[in-house]
Amino acid sequence: IIRNSRLIMSEEVTARLEAVAARLERVAAKLGGKGGGDDDEVPIYVTDYEAIINKEVKDLAETCDKIGLEGASAPLLQAFANSLQLVKRIPKSKKPSVGELNEYLSDGKAAYEALNAKAEPRGKAARKSDRDMEMIYTAVREAANSTNWPKYAAPGMTPKQFIAGDCGATSSTKITQLLLKCKDDGKKQKGKDISPKLKALFDKLEEFVKEYFKTGVDWNPKGVAISEASASGGS
Repeated sequence: IIRNSRLIMSEEVTARLEAVAARLERVAAKLGGKGGGDDDEVPIYVTDYEAIINKEVKDLAETCDKIGLEGASAPLLQAFANSLQLVKRIPKSKKPSVGELNEYLSDGKAAYEALNAKAEPRGKAARKSDRDMEMIYTAVREAANSTNWPKYAAPGMTPKQFIAGDCGATSSTKITQLLLKCKDDGKKQKGKDISPKLKALFDKLEEFVKEYFKTGVDWNPKGVAISEASASGGS
């Protein structure tokens, strides 16, 4: 009985130590630390962000293709690829100006504009527009727009507030409107197919920024300009 008790206590202590170690690693990653003193070690938040892109973003892109949402998946993937390059450079970058940040995220802006052209067509395209499909394009556009989260920080809007309250809320509202108002069963099914993929992505992004960038990005005060910074984990 004593041996069993000691074994249980040993397992509990080990579990607690592992939890503490994991927490310290997360804190180090949040602060731009590398965990083991190796300057080339990839911060945890870079790995986690890449995992979101490889799972939730790709799932959404594939669903766009599956439901026939033409011209949506490529801009979406482009926006997140652009933001990943920024995230990889956070540990070695000093705080950029608004202009520098906008310039670095220009590929994401182009992706947003491409999706916005589908969501809010102008000119001749507007006369042939499909209001139901536009709502789906708007929902996906906001997923691409969410890649602008590094621009936000307390005491103003935080990254999480931007993702959840701005992008996620707009996306969810458009899908809800589609499901309530659309009389075409086929288009309504497209909304049903894409809705859980959008929700999964926004949920993951909210968890990510809450964990690592709750009040905004912690730039490196001793770093270089973001355009000159090398990428953690390679390009």
